[in-house]
Amino acid sequence: MSEPTQWQLVQKVLIFGILTSLISSFGRADYNLPLFIFAAFLWEFQKFHTRIIYILFFSFIIDFVYAIYWHNSWSRFKILETKIDSILHLIVIITAMINMIVKIVVMLLSAVNDNEVKRNLFPGAIKDNLINFITFKNTGDD
Repeated sequence: MSEPTQWQLVQKVLIFGILTSLISSFGRADYNLPLFIFAAFLWEFQKFHTRIIYILFFSFIIDFVYAIYWHNSWSRFKILETKIDSILHLIVIITAMINMIVKIVVMLLSAVNDNEVKRNLFPGAIKDNLINFITFKNTGDD
């Protein structure tokens, strides 16, 4: 068998994210499942890499807030007094953290292997792309 290319490696990491999101969906309505499915299918088209990275970065921030803030808040609720609820909550937090790691790995692999993505991750390019996105202009990778 031949060695997988970097893009195939990214797709495998995204598929791993799909699997962890499936587990997380047992305990919460997890937006990561459709996000990773969407990203895995669109990863075939290089012109969407920058957009996928932006979506993953934004969702990383949401996951970070969830894992840090809501973990402490949920731990205080009376509903978590039963053993099964505590275990389910712990599984959700662990899978949320794994999904954060998956997003970081995809972002790093993309930035290292794709000059277009690397160029679009500089603060000035992010600002310009955000303005273009809000005004419905091209985001720089069309």
